[in-house]
Amino acid sequence: MYLAMIGNIKNAKAINQHERQKAHSLLSNSLRYINKKYPNRIVAQFTLTIGDEFQGLLKSGTNLFEIMDTISLTMKTIGVDLYFGIGVGTIITPINPRFSAGIDGPAYWNARTALEELKINDDYGMNAVRFNYKQHPDEALINETIALGEYMKFKWTQSQLDLLAGVIE
Repeated sequence: MYLAMIGNIKNAKAINQHERQKAHSLLSNSLRYINKKYPNRIVAQFTLTIGDEFQGLLKSGTNLFEIMDTISLTMKTIGVDLYFGIGVGTIITPINPRFSAGIDGPAYWNARTALEELKINDDYGMNAVRFNYKQHPDEALINETIALGEYMKFKWTQSQLDLLAGVIE
């Protein structure tokens, strides 16, 4: 079993070309940092894929929220918010540890479904994370717990976000 993450820039089409290039550059740097910081957790490195999307494959959920917070806080420095779809499942294609694009299987299918569901219902813009693990009896509880945490984080002040960034660092 693997944990796949697919991330996406919220409202990317509303960002002008110059700011979008800046966002892609910052996101790319953030993903490189994640790949270097968590080599023992990552099965396939986080990679920019198509448009304003990125993905990566993890061995487990260890450091998952730290990884998402690191990427999110980096992007918030330029006013860009992200969505994260998390899927649990198997992989049916060969895994290239240096490049997560092209890898396929239920883990990524579940992450894609989670991302699509999140874009339809993000709790009025306050929820940025959704989990999908088909047939797991606790999936609804996990998503409700994540949504509660995301709601609380949405209300944080800049100093609270700065404190989180310092704790992660």
